[in-house]
Amino acid sequence: MTKFEIIKELVSMVEEYEVSNEESLSTASFLLWMNEKSLNNGKSKAANLEKEKSSEFSEWRISYFVWLMSKYAKTYVKKALKDSPLVGLDDFGFLISLCYEGDKTKTELIQQNINEVSSGMEVIKRLEKNGLIKSYQDENDKRATRLTGTPKGQQILAIAMQEMFKASNIIAGNLNDEERLNLLTILNKLHGFHKPIYLKEGKTELDEIRKKYL
Repeated sequence: MTKFEIIKELVSMVEEYEVSNEESLSTASFLLWMNEKSLNNGKSKAANLEKEKSSEFSEWRISYFVWLMSKYAKTYVKKALKDSPLVGLDDFGFLISLCYEGDKTKTELIQQNINEVSSGMEVIKRLEKNGLIKSYQDENDKRATRLTGTPKGQQILAIAMQEMFKASNIIAGNLNDEERLNLLTILNKLHGFHKPIYLKEGKTELDEIRKKYL
């Protein structure tokens, strides 16, 4: 910084000091004012830093509790499906998608249930092997294969849903009606945020995702 720049900054500070201290102007009070201003700026920076750390901590805690909830849910779902040919929530999700929403291509089914292609294909093969779903050639596109639920699949799903309702009730826990609605709204918002990232940004680095979506 040059002498001119220092003098210019001092003049600017004197003008600010004059505006905030109209009654008593002196060199001593100006120096005290400068010292107080410096301390306040330091506190402000510390507060901003503390706020940033607090935000990072809360984000980490959100991720941690979501991860824990997935573990809890997996435990209850395992109990619900212990006597069923359905292996976990993926099997249940794939089957309910076909039986309640209609026929889909393999790609549509896998993407809807947020699965990797390889693991999604394993689920499809398992459901087909157990006779719960079947594949057929698309009438409009002979290159495409569509999937549909079978009568056996619908029967198995109906039985499994009775236990899954119990699991879902436990997963929702001790939240009251208003809390459940609020949580559902928040989760739906997060789902809307994450799904396009999952579908479009499979090879994108985290820094680029943050820059693009946040």
